[in-house]
Amino acid sequence: VNMKLMTRMGKAVYDVLGRQVVRLVDEARAAGVHDAELDVRALAAGSYAVVLTADDGAAPHRSVLQLTVVR
Repeated sequence: VNMKLMTRMGKAVYDVLGRQVVRLVDEARAAGVHDAELDVRALAAGSYAVVLTADDGAAPHRSVLQLTVVR
């Protein structure tokens, strides 16, 4: 994620029932490029939603990515 301003970031993984299974990031981050690693070995096979939230104080943003873990 490339941020132009100091931004409050959230990255989390949810199962199909909407339960949060992993919280990757939940903090303010300085401007710049950031990433977070997810070790899927800890997840059971199935479908998940990876939710990225960013709030720079002007306009909150939210992106959802689908993740499928196959064993």
